[in-house]
Amino acid sequence: VDAAQTAGVLPIDMAKWNISFLSFTGHKGLLAPTGTGGICVADDAEIRGTVYGGTGVRSAFPYHLEEYPYRLEAGTLNLAGIAGLSAGLDWIEERGIENIYEHEIGLLGKLQEGLSEIDGVTIWGTKKLENRVATLSMTVANYDASDIGTLLDVDYNVLTRTGLHCAPLVQHRGSDRSRDQSGRQYRRRPRRHEHLTTIDEREARQGLSRSETKPYHFLTHSIFPLSSAS
Repeated sequence: VDAAQTAGVLPIDMAKWNISFLSFTGHKGLLAPTGTGGICVADDAEIRGTVYGGTGVRSAFPYHLEEYPYRLEAGTLNLAGIAGLSAGLDWIEERGIENIYEHEIGLLGKLQEGLSEIDGVTIWGTKKLENRVATLSMTVANYDASDIGTLLDVDYNVLTRTGLHCAPLVQHRGSDRSRDQSGRQYRRRPRRHEHLTTIDEREARQGLSRSETKPYHFLTHSIFPLSSAS
């Protein structure tokens, strides 16, 4: 199971769901530094390593160790990143993953409600708040995603992400760029209103250069800086 987008966001029960292997990244829902991640292996599952050497354990032994976790580890570990991952896990456990999820879905509902009232903005996908994560895809008709992202960043200190989001085949399906939008537990509610006001102002203002091509998709995974914590 690929849990890159859900680890730290939704509860995961490997035993209950009969998951043998679960991979995750640290820098998303687990709030860890970039360059961190891992794989969880069930007790009754086996997986072979692909990189060998440099474990720093039993250095006199001529072969790579077979026991876990050394079987899947080679070279010097990213100890600073692992410490950051541990701190992120502590933060999530302290607040409770269910509480964090409820908070984020509440922010998503407010964002969807506000965006739906702005002419030219289209929300793609379901608008239901059940059985989903706090992320949405949206477009602003005839505006370049990069322009909107830059304006939100420079003029309003609102962090967005524009582009293809590790999905280059999207471009071949008729869409150029998108923005993934979500609220996080450490964000302040007032900034959400700034985001809506910004998009509303830019849609009404004629000064922004418009694209002559089809609408761009927007995807924003973290729209507020960490310094906004309250």
